[in-house]
Amino acid sequence: MDFFKKLKTKNKILMIISLVGIIGGIIFTHTLGDQQQPVVSYTALPPSSPFDEVVCGTGIVEPNTYVVNAGSDIQGVVTDVFVTEGENVKKGDPLFKLRDDRLKSERLSLLKEISVAESKIATATVQLEDKTQQRNRFDKLKTGFSVSEDDQQRYRYGVKIAQCQLNEAKHALEQAQAKLDTLDVSIRLLTVCAPIDGTVLKVYVRVGQYIGLLSDCYISLGHLKPLHLRVQIDEYDLHRLSNQGRGKAFLKGDPSVSYPISFLRIEPMAIPKTKLSGLANERVDTRVLEVIYTIEEPYENLFVGQQLDVFIDVQK
Repeated sequence: MDFFKKLKTKNKILMIISLVGIIGGIIFTHTLGDQQQPVVSYTALPPSSPFDEVVCGTGIVEPNTYVVNAGSDIQGVVTDVFVTEGENVKKGDPLFKLRDDRLKSERLSLLKEISVAESKIATATVQLEDKTQQRNRFDKLKTGFSVSEDDQQRYRYGVKIAQCQLNEAKHALEQAQAKLDTLDVSIRLLTVCAPIDGTVLKVYVRVGQYIGLLSDCYISLGHLKPLHLRVQIDEYDLHRLSNQGRGKAFLKGDPSVSYPISFLRIEPMAIPKTKLSGLANERVDTRVLEVIYTIEEPYENLFVGQQLDVFIDVQK
């Protein structure tokens, strides 16, 4: 106590603060600081192989027709969109339409041009008949007495000129009709139709959107019965792959759900690896071969573009 009394007031305050801090630390350590860390629970464990000897890969669900992107080779502004995602369409069904005001006005102008050409043909036909009758009458007369040779030649040339005028009018009509046919094709192309039977997967186009010549696709389609699975097989495993091997694909997030798959074909061209599974021993500087499998029905909760874990039986 004598030591404590000899200390200055400032030192006394510092000592008291230190003692309070030490006592507080001891209390926190034995109460709040001793809480147990929560146990991490994984929602889903990775799938395990159902076969003894397997080749593993990552598969992407796709339509059996591939993904068909419908676009337009004519630029313009969209006025109508006729389909929505998930809708089934038939080949030739309209998908969307571009503005056709200008082409329709040109069509009206061509129709008037055709009408004028038809009138010219009628006039030229009458003139040809008149010139032909005049020539026939003068040909019956004796040259040099009732009519001169120059007059006869003039009427003969008059018939030829009338015939040329008739041919010119017919060519003008054919040209106008050809322009009309071309314009009708352009008007039909303003309505983009489904190139295949299938399901609308994605609609990227909107009413009022401008479509250019270098734009991307606007509506994606595909036939979904049955679904295909595009599996990338690492080049290091290709020698073990069998064309007759059975396999199973597992749903990511729920390995209890699996789908049997059957071999369809191999696309015989290795490509750089782009789809990664995230495994620690995965090689990312290799090439892969894409193998197409058919997902056997029935199946649920599968969508185009979905990624599955694939195990292929290679046991001989």
